Amino acid sequence: MKQIALIVTGASGGTLALEAMDALVAQHIQCHVICTEQAQVNFCIEAGMSVEQTRSLGQGERETLVQKLLPDGVHIHDNSSFFSPLASGSGVPDGLVVLPASMGYCARVCQGLSGTLAERVFDVCLKERRPIVVAPRETPLNSIHLENLLKLSQLGVGIQPFMPEFYSQSQGMPGQVRRYIARLLGGMGIELPLNRWALDDAVGCFACGQHNAVGLQLQFEVDAQELQSQAGLRLSKAFASYDGIIHGGILSTVLDEAMGKIPASLGHPMVTCDLQVKFLRPLRVLQQAYVTGSFTHRKWKTGRGESTITCGRGDVIATATGRFLCRV
Repeated sequence: MKQIALIVTGASGGTLALEAMDALVAQHIQCHVICTEQAQVNFCIEAGMSVEQTRSLGQGERETLVQKLLPDGVHIHDNSSFFSPLASGSGVPDGLVVLPASMGYCARVCQGLSGTLAERVFDVCLKERRPIVVAPRETPLNSIHLENLLKLSQLGVGIQPFMPEFYSQSQGMPGQVRRYIARLLGGMGIELPLNRWALDDAVGCFACGQHNAVGLQLQFEVDAQELQSQAGLRLSKAFASYDGIIHGGILSTVLDEAMGKIPASLGHPMVTCDLQVKFLRPLRVLQQAYVTGSFTHRKWKTGRGESTITCGRGDVIATATGRFLCRV
């Protein structure tokens, strides 16, 4: 099985790293994750915690919170431990992604420093000639930054900053992030099941429309035989109510869409006429979750559905039942 190491440094952009982890796990690729201490702090802040709340956390509490954000299936390595197999040439991964990459990290690896596991893994991959991609997160860039990035490029390291694309008309951040990760991993020979150059969905639906800049931009997979749907969730602070908790109205929308997406995908658009939702536990900002839906139809005139949101650890967040009518 292919193995990719992913280093998350203290630069902003943990959401990019989470998207890359989700993609690698979905492709059944072993993903080895190393987070620096500042990366853990940034994860907490990007997950909706205030700076004061983050400062009040002990190191163990912070690590526990970050681990809850990471997808199931990733292998987490302690940045202070050199007993990791990644620290040796005999355990070198098939490739390395530094996402996001701080300018401080780039400066240290340029000098061959290996004071942490994150830096040592870079050194090992470089000497073993494994593909490396660095995603710098800094602006503006000064001459020292540019000199270090040039040196890395001359050593064969790929430099791929996060830059939105405008020709695809993917106006929202979730879509731009997904397409960026597709390009980044594609450059390492990992092709994602995603059209990287043009969008097929021109629908402006708040839940699933890829052209809706303020929408959820959910990507559902629908099983036409079993009348079931599923989608992954990582909702940002834009959809929170308070204290880093996703708003219940947003979760209701997700549950509704998981049911209604099924007949719509099969050419039978229907409207919701009744929706019953039960909330069992909160869903935090950026917490990994999944929504699944099922549908029962009667010649597509009326139908009933059920849907469930679970967190990445399997706990049920919310459930719903719905009744639907033919739209025309």
